[in-house]
Amino acid sequence: ATQYTEITFDGTGISALTGTATASLYRITIDKGTDTTSQLWLSHSGTLTFQNTAWLILNNGLFVYNRSDTRTVSSSASTFSIPATAGIKMAATGGTLNLLTSASNSADVLLSGTLSCSAGTLNVGLPANSSGNDIIYASVGTPVIHINGGNLFVNGQIRRNTSSTQGSLFMTLQSGGSVTIGGKSATGTRGKLEIANSGSLTM
Repeated sequence: ATQYTEITFDGTGISALTGTATASLYRITIDKGTDTTSQLWLSHSGTLTFQNTAWLILNNGLFVYNRSDTRTVSSSASTFSIPATAGIKMAATGGTLNLLTSASNSADVLLSGTLSCSAGTLNVGLPANSSGNDIIYASVGTPVIHINGGNLFVNGQIRRNTSSTQGSLFMTLQSGGSVTIGGKSATGTRGKLEIANSGSLTM
């Protein structure tokens, strides 16, 4: 029978998964430190396949995708969660990381932690779909969107939860990066881009 590897990265500091050989993994779990200063860089440059459609679990620490290929994190019609002490970053020029690809309005990113892009393309939903794949950020804490390079595409909205009027998003858009918000299948009581707390948008 074919066997695959499931890896959990823990500890503190910055680590990297590197190499050039063909690799087949089942799942990666990021559980490093207590915040995003501890990181795992996926910089393996060989052929890499995952045998699980839900191959990434974020508990603690920052997961940095540093490969110049196209990769889907979740293809299921369900939410993908980024906890308060975790984050995900796209960092490879020429690469594309699809956080969600399901053409379902139920496929959203629940953001309590950090979503970042410094190069390449980071997609929340696919442009060809008409679904409202949203980034729904937490009403408390410090959910962060930081774009200082590359392109963030959101098929739906960047918004608060419909069950709360509170929001705590901190969003930074620096020179060299872009954000495109499709606004598809939009929730009518929410804006395409909502930032409810003062002093939290930097451009």
